[in-house]
Amino acid sequence: MPWPPQVQVPGFAPDTNGFHFTNYFPHEPTIQIKIPLGPTLALGDAANGLCGGMAFAVRDFYQAHQPAPPDTDPNPPAAGSPLYQFIVQRLLDSFNLPLGIGRYLELMHPSFPDVGPGFGLPGRASVMVRDEWPHIKSCASARPARRSGALRPSESRPFVSPPR
Repeated sequence: MPWPPQVQVPGFAPDTNGFHFTNYFPHEPTIQIKIPLGPTLALGDAANGLCGGMAFAVRDFYQAHQPAPPDTDPNPPAAGSPLYQFIVQRLLDSFNLPLGIGRYLELMHPSFPDVGPGFGLPGRASVMVRDEWPHIKSCASARPARRSGALRPSESRPFVSPPR
């Protein structure tokens, strides 16, 4: 099944408007919540990627007409740094809580097949093209661009990206 054509945002260039580091973070909790009079609850693992937060953050910089941080270091920002905290917060925003996370988890679950088993039952690829791509396209075409989440059909790991 061919991928639909990409939607582009005029003036957005990933090499100049995007981050200059990879989405490769060390194993560390994404979020730490201090429970009053109790332990600290660690949630998530940054090594699974912060792609949704990176996409939202880049979009924020672009739409605010602010340059992305000029750091050309290929290493991601350290945990606890202001940029890291901003990316993590935007990652949470990308889940479109409270209801968006359910659809996201449903589509990325390993038991959901990439290709439908037949008999009218959908697979990840057909759901993405038939149901999700029109939503993504409308979000990308809106001015200002709206956010959206997506999955790659051949992977169980999601990605969320700014419109290109």
